[in-house]
Amino acid sequence: MYFYAMKSLPLLSLFLLTCARLVFAQGIDVRYDKNRDMSVYKTFGFGEGEVITPPDERVMNESKTKGIVIDIISEELIEKGLTKLDSGADLTVSFIVGAVGRTEINNVGPLGGTPGQLERRSNVSDTREGSLVITIHDKSKHLVWRINGSGRSDLGQPDQLIREVVVKGFKKFSIKPPKKKKK
Repeated sequence: MYFYAMKSLPLLSLFLLTCARLVFAQGIDVRYDKNRDMSVYKTFGFGEGEVITPPDERVMNESKTKGIVIDIISEELIEKGLTKLDSGADLTVSFIVGAVGRTEINNVGPLGGTPGQLERRSNVSDTREGSLVITIHDKSKHLVWRINGSGRSDLGQPDQLIREVVVKGFKKFSIKPPKKKKK
C-alpha cells in the first residue's frame, strides 16, 4: 500500500499543478487617480480596440476577439452602474489585446519518478501568454483608469483570461461619491 501511494504521489502532484495552471493572471497593474470624483461619470462607450496577436497564431478571428473584450468590459462597467452609449459618452474605453503561443519544457528530475529511478524526465506543455491593456479617458482626454494585465492559459480560450484581468482590474472602480472625512 505504501509503495503504491508513493508511486502515485508524483502523478497526483503533477495533475494538481497542471489544473492550477490552466488559467491565471500573472500580473495586473491598475493605475488611476485616487482623488478623482468618479460619481460625475454616468456613461461609457468604446474607442479604439486592437488585436496584436500574430495572424497565424489567432485562436479566433479579430472581430470575435474584439467582441469578447467589449462584452466582458461592458458587463463589468454596467455592473458598476455606468450606461453604455454608442456615441457622446462621458468615458471612452480603448484596449489592446494579444496572445502568443509558447512551448515550455520542464525537467521533472529523479524526484518526479518512482523511488530508485535515476533517469530524468521532461514535461512539455503548450501555453498561450496573453496581454490586455485597457485605458479609459474622459471627454477632455484625461486618463481616468488604466489596466495592464498579462497571464497564461493552457486552454487556448482567451475569454477566461480576459474576464479575470477585467474583474481584477475594475475591482476598486466605483462611481459612488467619495465618502467625506469627518473632522
